[in-house]
Amino acid sequence: MVTLQADNRSLTQASKFSALITNYSSGVSTFSILNATDSDFAINAFISLGNFGAEDTEILKILTVDSTTGVITTTTVTKFA
Repeated sequence: MVTLQADNRSLTQASKFSALITNYSSGVSTFSILNATDSDFAINAFISLGNFGAEDTEILKILTVDSTTGVITTTTVTKFA
């Protein structure tokens, strides 16, 4: 059996982290997060939902950011809950 290993720490060193206000289900494209007012959450930027490297982690492209309500909308819906 072949085991692949990679050091991915460099991918997250300068990353911005946040937390969802509520849990989400599959098939949604709108998320309420704690710090949507940060400029790091910009239209056409990418966000990662889930634990980095986990099988069910999703990378989605941001469509809109509402800094007043803390809501981010993505261009596609989630596949995992």
